[in-house]
Amino acid sequence: MKSRKALFHLMALMMILSIVIAGCTSQSEDLDDTNQKWDYRPMITKENLVYGDTGKTIQALPEGIVLLGKTERKVSQTEPMVKGRAYFVSNTLPVETEIYGNERSEEIIYADFNDSFLVYERIDN
Repeated sequence: MKSRKALFHLMALMMILSIVIAGCTSQSEDLDDTNQKWDYRPMITKENLVYGDTGKTIQALPEGIVLLGKTERKVSQTEPMVKGRAYFVSNTLPVETEIYGNERSEEIIYADFNDSFLVYERIDN
């Protein structure tokens, strides 16, 4: 009878140990960065110009700023940004978002979003 109890305890211990080892192995696979996709920062592109979100918002546009166009395409934020298009592309803003800027300077643009303007600065140079 004692040997059966000992055998039962040994089998139970082996099963618990197997579960723990399997759990640890699967966790280490999840920590492997090669299969992970990370979000890119919010960006807007047009042709070969790339703009990154500054994290700043303003309530009114500065003087001399005009409507440059609207976003015509939204792409995934986990994929590299699309460049080379003749229209505005964003990885976070909805299609039809109005984009404003100064026609004489390509350094800063503004996106009309939720009753304020998001400030984007050129990051491709």
